[in-house]
Amino acid sequence: MAPSNARAPKISERAHPWAHSCSPAAVGGYPSITVPAGYADAHLPLGVSFIGRRYCDEELLELAYSFEQATRARVRPLCLPTL
Repeated sequence: MAPSNARAPKISERAHPWAHSCSPAAVGGYPSITVPAGYADAHLPLGVSFIGRRYCDEELLELAYSFEQATRARVRPLCLPTL
């Protein structure tokens, strides 16, 4: 389990590379899943990534689902009206 990403970059910093938590799992061949974990400043969504063992996808999905149900951190996104 790890934070999904570093802080969101400022607009002026967007050209710089940022480390993502999914990279080590992908390079190592391990499954990973990200679920909502709350909000910073009430608007910036935060996530947590679960990284599992090889060939244990079902176990990983169960852990992620349990976390989602226990925290209820997901809030329905606000959508702007269509033009």
